Amino acid sequence: MLIATASTVLLVVAFGCGSNDDGSETPSAPLTKAQFIKQADQICKERLKEKDEAVKATLKKASPEEIANPSQEKLKELGESTIPPFTQLTSEISELPAPAQDQAEVEKITSGLEAGLKRAEADPGKLAEVDPYADAAAAAKEYGLRYCNF
Repeated sequence: MLIATASTVLLVVAFGCGSNDDGSETPSAPLTKAQFIKQADQICKERLKEKDEAVKATLKKASPEEIANPSQEKLKELGESTIPPFTQLTSEISELPAPAQDQAEVEKITSGLEAGLKRAEADPGKLAEVDPYADAAAAAKEYGLRYCNF
């Protein structure tokens, strides 16, 4: 479910926030909907590729028997491997300045990601059975994001 084919994901550049000379963050002007979608999709492409790579690296360490019949410990290890990319994805999308008129829709996405991340962290072994990011994915799709299918 959370393990997507890495070959379908493109490598892109992540966007960051600006800073003042003193190193403090400067608030960015709200993006247009098209700009927000473009930047959020780029973040999703990059972080989901990282997630796929982390899962592949974890699976590479497993025996064929463990892959065919994974233990709860192996499922937990696989689930845990997805948390850092989703943590970063959640943070980066939350930091994007949402279009003023779309605050509520963007909040659905970010709150869904935050709630999903909490569920994933609470029980990473369940990620093979339950998609904790389903609400965020539905909100992202509804908003027009194409590559944020968590």
